[in-house]
Amino acid sequence: MSLALYKGKNIIFEATKLAEQAPGTKTLNASQLNTLRNIKQRVTSIESAKGILLQGSIDIEQAGLSGIIETNVYNVKEFTQTLEFGSYGFTKTILKNGAGKIDNFGDEQVLNGLYLEQAERDHPLADMFWSSLYESITAIESKTDNQKVVYNVTLEKKGLPSIEAVIDASTGDLISRSGYTLVKDLGQLPYKITYGNYTEVNGVRLPMLIKLFNPASGNVTINYKTFTTNQNFDD
Repeated sequence: MSLALYKGKNIIFEATKLAEQAPGTKTLNASQLNTLRNIKQRVTSIESAKGILLQGSIDIEQAGLSGIIETNVYNVKEFTQTLEFGSYGFTKTILKNGAGKIDNFGDEQVLNGLYLEQAERDHPLADMFWSSLYESITAIESKTDNQKVVYNVTLEKKGLPSIEAVIDASTGDLISRSGYTLVKDLGQLPYKITYGNYTEVNGVRLPMLIKLFNPASGNVTINYKTFTTNQNFDD
């Protein structure tokens, strides 16, 4: 999801720790991780799906705000995401034609340089294209507290904060990602996002439940209710 919601003070944040690595466990490089996750087939399905539309609700617990969310995925590089909160206003993230912009409750910011690269990492399908977004990808097999086998993935690119992600070893689904995001006037803001309720439509598999925490917005829950493909967007 887009991380356009920044209201409040920057405070100390302790990210949830990844599952502990057991001795002698497996390590995968980027190519091996792509094979495990069946990325080639997933990307083929995404390209065949053309426009993808996701619609649902969003709740920001700390602010007591509820609204609606619409995410338009034009292709693997372009998307728009709009969060509507009635009389309180809206936020909109646009990534199109190699340019990016965020309108955050009337505060517009054109995304350049590292901020634009960061927006590309927030594309709803970005985890399908990690190899083109990061210079270093390392995955280590591990187990969660309930003994689920996962891969703890470290994603790195010069100039941007590294990201820690967790992949379900059986499905290849992204379970969570955490790290720091660059925020104008605040510096680096820590966050964690978890993903669940994966749904498949025409071969495209996406999470319908997304939970975000950062110190500025607090707990944010996105619950997509509809997911359709082959959309022709006018904007």
